[in-house]
Amino acid sequence: MSQFRPSWLLYGANGYTGTIIARAAKSQGFEPILAGRDAKALAALAAELGLKFRVFELNDYVACDKGLSGVKLALNCAGPFDHTGAPLASACIRNSVHYLDIAGEVNPIRSIQRLHERALEERIMLLCGVGFGCMPSEALLAYIKEKRPGVVSAQLAFAVDGGISKGTLGSLEQSLKLPGYTLDRGQLIAAKPGADKLMVDFGEGKKRKCVTNPWRGDLFTGSIGLGYKHIESYSEFPWYVFDLFKKPEIAEGAGLVGKLYLFAKKQLPTGPSAARRAKSKSYIWAEGIDEDGRKSGGVITGPDAYTLTADCALYAVAQVLSGRLAAGFTTCGQLFGTDPLKAVKSLTFLALA
Repeated sequence: MSQFRPSWLLYGANGYTGTIIARAAKSQGFEPILAGRDAKALAALAAELGLKFRVFELNDYVACDKGLSGVKLALNCAGPFDHTGAPLASACIRNSVHYLDIAGEVNPIRSIQRLHERALEERIMLLCGVGFGCMPSEALLAYIKEKRPGVVSAQLAFAVDGGISKGTLGSLEQSLKLPGYTLDRGQLIAAKPGADKLMVDFGEGKKRKCVTNPWRGDLFTGSIGLGYKHIESYSEFPWYVFDLFKKPEIAEGAGLVGKLYLFAKKQLPTGPSAARRAKSKSYIWAEGIDEDGRKSGGVITGPDAYTLTADCALYAVAQVLSGRLAAGFTTCGQLFGTDPLKAVKSLTFLALA
């Protein structure tokens, strides 16, 4: 029997990650209203899960307002978030609906932060990055702050086993067209993908090669939410991504390599199968250092990134529905602190000296 939950809406429910979240939500006793643009796909998923659904475009103000009617919060899972975030967040503010998303990049999160004053005036919360994108890494950064209150500098690194979805690859291609950053003295400054290398042991007893990932949203949220002045972000990428870093035009099919890339992309499934996800893991490593050179850090091991995103997002939804709120734009680190390290059951946390 389902638990009673105040009404909430899952936008982008028919996408790869959205579907994983919708199924996980139903299994945990939630009753979200599924929403998005694809009526046929939404109807099929809603019938499978026994849930209601709504179809509306984000660029249609009237339809959007109607779609949010009677809803307490909306969770946005429809990427690319550069396109969907601000329109849906603005509609949420108009309709007194709290806004959450699973964005993991700097630029879409900054676009939501710009709506802070409007949201504050309406007493509506804007919370970004409630998936693999920001929540676990911000919890690690909050942990480091607890252990070493004077820490202002940190390094983050990420690794994921298994394949990626077409949506994730599309977001990466979109990021290649946008500025990249590192956090230096409290300011986001320009950085190039793959510019620097960091060898990281994610608790496996061996090191993985990670390189600069200048789009991670926690570069921004770790600064405004937890007060960090310096953050460097690194990720382990599949081999073909390095070619994209060197020549972004490959994503548009330029040259022989570009044609091969587009061919391979067409063969890519919508996302990793459930069987493949079940065998995969995700890793997050963080280390901070204070002005006296003292270090503190930790490693998170979780299920595949898509399953972890669902687990984190539903934790956030449950917390907000229970009244854990902050008016205006806030971050996972500000709102939840280190709680996800224990509360998100699929996570394993290992403290480092």
